[in-house]
Amino acid sequence: MDPARRTHLKHLALYGASVLLPPTFWRESAPPPPTDAEDKPERIEEHWFTGGKPLFSRTPLNKLIREKPEVVFLGDSMVKAWIDPEKLSALSSQRVSTLWQPNSTSSRWYLMFKNYVVRSQVRPRRVVFLFRNAFWHLPAYKVDGPFWHDIERCMPEMNDPVITRILGDQRRRDMGKVDRFITEDAYPIQQRQDQTANLLEATAARLIGQDPDALRPLINDRLGFTRFRQTLSVETGYHTGLQDAPFTRDPTKTFLPHIIDLARKEGIEIFMLRVKRRPNSGTDSPDSPEMARYISDLTTYFAKENVPYYDFTPDPLINDSMYAEGDHLDLAHTAWFSEHLYQTLGKEIFGK
Repeated sequence: MDPARRTHLKHLALYGASVLLPPTFWRESAPPPPTDAEDKPERIEEHWFTGGKPLFSRTPLNKLIREKPEVVFLGDSMVKAWIDPEKLSALSSQRVSTLWQPNSTSSRWYLMFKNYVVRSQVRPRRVVFLFRNAFWHLPAYKVDGPFWHDIERCMPEMNDPVITRILGDQRRRDMGKVDRFITEDAYPIQQRQDQTANLLEATAARLIGQDPDALRPLINDRLGFTRFRQTLSVETGYHTGLQDAPFTRDPTKTFLPHIIDLARKEGIEIFMLRVKRRPNSGTDSPDSPEMARYISDLTTYFAKENVPYYDFTPDPLINDSMYAEGDHLDLAHTAWFSEHLYQTLGKEIFGK
């Protein structure tokens, strides 16, 4: 082999090891001390091939403690695409924060509310949950494989009784050694994506002789979710049917009653906000008869539980040209929607 080629391959191998290995061994610190004996978390050891629970992620908790918000918007990546907290803070003169995790569904929304919002003791006046269609009644959607790893990172204890009650307790035991290694030891590479991305950006900038700060906006623009085509969305077509998601009040089949009960206990007001799915084929995204019945039942339930609810689905000002990938608004329209949200629901959400 040519010596120069051998040298290049050696450098590539060293560089790859420097990027991949550190995140694999990186572990976050333990959660904050419990406030009382009942909240004391079980001690959990984590090591290679042991199948131990991944440590509780404190990043969202620290964010809330640092920002001390009065209003929190919580959900999946729709929160990132639809809500501009700085815009809403300026309009409302209140501290507004977002708490979102990509690909999260109702199981994680429950845990995020319980283990981040409530545990932080920040006591925001209101928490606004963003959701689409029947998400509240798809409790088992996106909970297996690496998604289960993400769920457990929202749990300071080994188990959560509500999670076990609704999803069962078999998922961890059913994972083989290889699966555990991939999702619990190798998967932190993805969990540390911010640190890894910063390293890659700095290296790429150095190789092409460009300032990292000048290169970063170009990378974010080219690789952000707003650049993906709608047809590539993994969720396309999933939320249109309701065969597997009928409305129910059964607390063993939905996380809704548990969130409502916890909010009442903690004295935190919650608000349910349905965002508008991307209109199809030039229509105004009308609901199917099945979806209309589901939303009617859901609306009745919220009214009975005295939970404020608003649906942006009929809003004619939100049109197809504003969307990026799937149901995500293009980030160029996020500030516009936040202002539109304030003009529409300012009094209801912010008390203005």
